[in-house]
Amino acid sequence: MGRTKGTERSARRDSVLDRLRPDEAKTVLCRLLAAHPSLGTEAEKIARSLLGEVAFEAVAADVEEAGRGGMSGAMWNPPRLRGKSSKKPWNLFSTT
Repeated sequence: MGRTKGTERSARRDSVLDRLRPDEAKTVLCRLLAAHPSLGTEAEKIARSLLGEVAFEAVAADVEEAGRGGMSGAMWNPPRLRGKSSKKPWNLFSTT
């Protein structure tokens, strides 16, 4: 008999691939592509899409860090920025 859905989920969750460090994952990918060069185009497409994505969680974390003082005062100073914005879309901050 085949695997049930529960055992398939458990097998995926316990996969050694999920426990690889980045350098180990890179080695696995390189060896897989060496053994199956036809997967190269698909791997490139996946890599391009991952590099093009901007996770909103990462942006939110950066904004939160900046609000906590993670950015220098010169870069992140909301009181200094108030009243400096321009309604022109090509000019985010007025020079006056």
